[in-house]
Amino acid sequence: MNEWKKLLIVLSIVLTLIIAQPVTHVEAAKTYKVQYKIIGINKSLKSKVMAKGTIKVKKNKTVYYSLKKFCKQKKLTLKSRGYGPTRYVYKIGSLQERQHGNLSGWMYSVNGKYPNKSCGSYKITKKCTVVWTYVNATK
Repeated sequence: MNEWKKLLIVLSIVLTLIIAQPVTHVEAAKTYKVQYKIIGINKSLKSKVMAKGTIKVKKNKTVYYSLKKFCKQKKLTLKSRGYGPTRYVYKIGSLQERQHGNLSGWMYSVNGKYPNKSCGSYKITKKCTVVWTYVNATK
């Protein structure tokens, strides 16, 4: 019985020492500031800025994740389908795909370039400027 007590005391001391050790390898989650702009069209079919601003996004998040966060912040409707590499945004605010012709819809650019991949798989990096533009095929 004495040996069990000794073993329990030793175990409790060891556990206390382990738990009391400071955590040195935990890194705070990096966040990036992302400049955002959503450009739609007005009734005259001319470009119109629907929303713009800055949001903070954690490292390794996608353009879609950041759009979802931005639209929520600006109280804009967002509709999409698919997942990850097949994510497709078909409606932002009151503008949706094919509303102004079979080839009208939403496209995004990052730092002035149009990526050749889904917004659901394109990762945000430092100093990103993301612009969503409604492309009107009736022009």
